[in-house]
Amino acid sequence: MPAFSGFDTGDYPGDDLVTKWAGDGSPYQFIGYYLEAPCHGTKFTPFTGKFGLLKSLGWGLVIVYVGRQVNGCGSGNLNTATGDADGKDAIAKGKAEGFPPGAVIYLDVEPFDGGVPAGMQDYVSAWLDALLADGTFAPGIYCHSKNANDLHAIGQERFAAAGSPLNAPSFWITHPRSAFDAGTSAPTDSGIPFADVWQGQIDVSDVEHAGVTLASADLNVANSQNPSKA
Repeated sequence: MPAFSGFDTGDYPGDDLVTKWAGDGSPYQFIGYYLEAPCHGTKFTPFTGKFGLLKSLGWGLVIVYVGRQVNGCGSGNLNTATGDADGKDAIAKGKAEGFPPGAVIYLDVEPFDGGVPAGMQDYVSAWLDALLADGTFAPGIYCHSKNANDLHAIGQERFAAAGSPLNAPSFWITHPRSAFDAGTSAPTDSGIPFADVWQGQIDVSDVEHAGVTLASADLNVANSQNPSKA
């Protein structure tokens, strides 16, 4: 299966860049789309309202919602109630952006050591349940490869409980590796056999195309030109 290349950056990179980097000859087919979320807020240049432009330019999207984390932001508020509230917030934000039904929203779970703490299990489960119950958007998970198997098991459990025809959420795996090549790598080269997207290089400086330079970006490959089906 051919892989497709994309990039993500926490700040919206600007209309000029996304316009000049789009279309034939671009090395990138999709872009990360960060929703405003509990742990991705006002210090970032928002993507809010840019879906129409990106769609018109032919960009695929990988949509991400940065939720509460084991370490740092939101660590004191990992529970079922918060997971449910944040899941419903992700749904509302997705609807406000105009994403089509069935679009995948990836819950960003930053790396942590050891197994999944009970609070994070409750939070992730409730976030997934909220999206599955509503049915407008499909839930996905962004995580480090070291946490992927544990989170995949949680996802399988919640999808089974919801009676979903799918086995588990879509997974976007982060795992920087020297072997990553945005032109030839596949998501499964991350070492995770169920990966649909692989973020293989992080904070790459001065990424340039079409005479426009992005100061820093993460580079990805995916099984689809439009990983979030948006």
